[in-house]
Amino acid sequence: MKHYLTDTLKKWGMAEMAFLACMLWHPACVPSILAGDSVTYLTFDEANGSLREEIQTGCVILNGTETTLSDGGWFLLDSDIEFAVRPDIEGTVHLILGDGCSLTAPKGIHLGQGNTLYIHAQSADGQMGRLIATSNANYVAGIGGNKNEACGNLIIDGGDITATASNYYYAAGIGGGFCGSWGSITVHDGIIRATGGDSSAGIGGGYFSDHIQKGGGIVTITGGKVLATSGKRGAAIGGGFMGCGGQIFIYGGQVSAQA
Repeated sequence: MKHYLTDTLKKWGMAEMAFLACMLWHPACVPSILAGDSVTYLTFDEANGSLREEIQTGCVILNGTETTLSDGGWFLLDSDIEFAVRPDIEGTVHLILGDGCSLTAPKGIHLGQGNTLYIHAQSADGQMGRLIATSNANYVAGIGGNKNEACGNLIIDGGDITATASNYYYAAGIGGGFCGSWGSITVHDGIIRATGGDSSAGIGGGYFSDHIQKGGGIVTITGGKVLATSGKRGAAIGGGFMGCGGQIFIYGGQVSAQA
């Protein structure tokens, strides 16, 4: 097999090699953040009721080929990328959205019951990182459960997040899949736009959401800007059609709920 880079280097002279060396050592050509380097992020301080800045080391830099984000992992978005598949969240996972970067999940993100995802930003202004998650298959949530599955626990400490279940897909934007409820969904900060599919909540349950988890889950909003829009016959925040609304606590932030 021919290797393009190796064959090209064999043809180069001293001038070309010197230029390459300069480029590789130039600061602008070195990745801004490497696994193991210190990364700042914002997290919610329960004691003070506000965000605080923390430092994390050993983050795994996302590249779009991930199929699973594994338990205990800290994952960093430091460039614009797109997931090739619908990644699974396993265990407890932290995702840091780097300032000025966008993460696109065209098949959504699978967060099933019993798993937990924390989403952090690096700042709380217009530079915060973006996440765009859209389900493109029947019965699965933009962020949350698959068919016949409740959503796990989601804690949003920041970021510009858009989660959509495509119309007629009977799942929540953030929450349960078809016949799925949700665990605990908490928003502390950020800009969140969640749109449910037909008969499903923007944030909460999918169609017939009591089928898997009786009584619904919990939605807590303490800050940020939240725009939740249901598909027809679902609640903007709460249960899908023929599903319990669960418990909803709004302590702060700006909330727009459109059913």
